[in-house]
Amino acid sequence: MSAPVVVHAPAGVGAGAGVNAVLSSLPLSYAPGSTADGGLVVVSGSKEWPAAAAAALDAGASAVVVVHPSPADVSALQARQGLVVLDSAWAANPIIASASATFTAALPRACRLELQTISRVGTALEAALLDQLALVRTLIGPMSEVRLLTWSLHGYAAEGFAAGHPVDLELVCTGAVAEGAWVRLLTDDGSVELSIPSGVTAQPARLCMTDPHGATLAPTLYESGHRATWRRVRTLLSTQSAADDLDDFASDRETARTAFQIDED
Repeated sequence: MSAPVVVHAPAGVGAGAGVNAVLSSLPLSYAPGSTADGGLVVVSGSKEWPAAAAAALDAGASAVVVVHPSPADVSALQARQGLVVLDSAWAANPIIASASATFTAALPRACRLELQTISRVGTALEAALLDQLALVRTLIGPMSEVRLLTWSLHGYAAEGFAAGHPVDLELVCTGAVAEGAWVRLLTDDGSVELSIPSGVTAQPARLCMTDPHGATLAPTLYESGHRATWRRVRTLLSTQSAADDLDDFASDRETARTAFQIDED
């Protein structure tokens, strides 16, 4: 058995990233550390996260996990050597692997995909769209031709295409209900539905398939997106594999910027 990977989280990162909880639940894979050299560094996905990730790699980190990455230019980070994995708000949930297989299998019978997310008031719209694009990408593939129909401080409605099917996107910014994401793929004889609650709760995601024979609920996975991300990192390190997270993020960011008609600085 290989030795645990040392984990370093700069001040201010631990609680929101679930560092202590994940460390205590994966004692054979990870151990706490005080330096980046040779280990895993966890950074916040705030505005300057590409610089923080690059600094961690320069300091000798074997891998970097970015928690809930906000919109940012990652071109310089893409050019660097090192493993960078993104812990996205919805796409990092452990149910995604089985959900992706289920959604993909239903695509030949699909008519339309619907995605709604609930976020707190004040959420940056581009960041919310990036999280939605990342979720759709993991389920059925990257989105294209994304067009905003309406938007305000309270959210937006948008449409586009993925895997040759129309996709409806909706964001609602409110404090009246808990944050979460709900996805429904409509088919000619039923639907596939996925609900992902906020990572701050212990509530698991739910995947349900409905057809003429009734509804089938997939096995429940009681694991946070943070923990699932760390397990993925450990596998990538053990197999010396690369991750496409930055390339996918850059592509989705360009799609979001085009939708919001944001010009490069």
